[in-house]
Amino acid sequence: MKISRLVISFLFTATFITSYSISAFAGSDIIKASSIAMNGSPKYADGFSHFEYVNLEAPKGGTVRLSSIGSYDSFNGF
Repeated sequence: MKISRLVISFLFTATFITSYSISAFAGSDIIKASSIAMNGSPKYADGFSHFEYVNLEAPKGGTVRLSSIGSYDSFNGF
């Protein structure tokens, strides 16, 4: 009997809190944006082609050589 009262009171409280939180956020507007900025407007507008630090005339091609001896897990012997 006590457990069923506890379960019913928990369900009632959870339902009340959920309905209150849904009604609180129902009036808020949703803003869709492709970028955010801490101060002022974003540096890059919608649909920008490249970052300003990218060299579009950079040489293409070359060779990448990667090496690995062990791994991060073998760094500490303990």
